[in-house]
Amino acid sequence: MTKRYHADICIPAGLADPVIGAALTYSVHAHTEARKDKVQHCLPVSVPRQFDVVEVEAEDGVPVKWVIRFAISKDVDLVLAVSNTYAVKTVWVNAHDDLHLMGLDRSRYNRPEEVELQGSTR
Repeated sequence: MTKRYHADICIPAGLADPVIGAALTYSVHAHTEARKDKVQHCLPVSVPRQFDVVEVEAEDGVPVKWVIRFAISKDVDLVLAVSNTYAVKTVWVNAHDDLHLMGLDRSRYNRPEEVELQGSTR
């Protein structure tokens, strides 16, 4: 079962982040969107050293997609939707100070299940 987590709600600590330096490939759609946003020259060839994980989709506790965000200038961030094979499905830009908190639809995301501590008597 696929579960979707958002950083502003909670991403389980056990889910791995994308590997820094892993080579990225881009879909035709990602290239088209980058051209529309005039950031085609900013597309990294590999997962950057610094990024924030915004969203994770996982199947049976294994990430299948990450949405990562990183600065490309002092005012603008680039956002990539990256599969676990490091194929970038789409890209978009956000103003650095736009965190989308007002429009976050919390019903679209899972919350990590509470893990019962071994030997707990709750």
